[in-house]
Amino acid sequence: MASSLCTVFILSLGLSLLFTPALAGIALIRDTCKYTTVHRNLCFQVLLSKRESQRADAPGLAKIALKIAHDNASKLSAELVELHDKAEDMSDLQQCLEECLRQYEDAMEQLDDASVAVDTRKYREAAQWVSVAQGDVRLCQVGCRTVPEYKNMLTKQNGNVGRLCSITASILRSLAVKH
Repeated sequence: MASSLCTVFILSLGLSLLFTPALAGIALIRDTCKYTTVHRNLCFQVLLSKRESQRADAPGLAKIALKIAHDNASKLSAELVELHDKAEDMSDLQQCLEECLRQYEDAMEQLDDASVAVDTRKYREAAQWVSVAQGDVRLCQVGCRTVPEYKNMLTKQNGNVGRLCSITASILRSLAVKH
């Protein structure tokens, strides 16, 4: 009887030690995302979707959010190139896509600059870079608003990149206050 109680205790202890880091990681993700008041649920879903988030500290979560924003901007930029190449020469759509490509190139450079700032613990500066990148994403959206074909093609993806930048900037601003 005593040996079975000991086995149950050891098994319970082992399981609790196994799940404690994951639960702590989820709690940190939830705590970090509370600073993203507008997109709190999206923040939680996006960070939780990355396995490395569950073991990351707060600056690590900021880096992960930054990488997700950059990856999405890069993916959309590649899509813009493809659409540009298919668009009719000198059409409004082609001109809109050219402008968006320039905006996204700038945005990705700014997200890279933000990553360097995070690496050196300059969170306020990193948040500023991300906010500038978010502005470039907005400029693409606004600049192509009058092109009907664009609205159907990229409005949703452009909005997603903007929301990811917003989440990342909020996380970085919270880190700037704490550190």
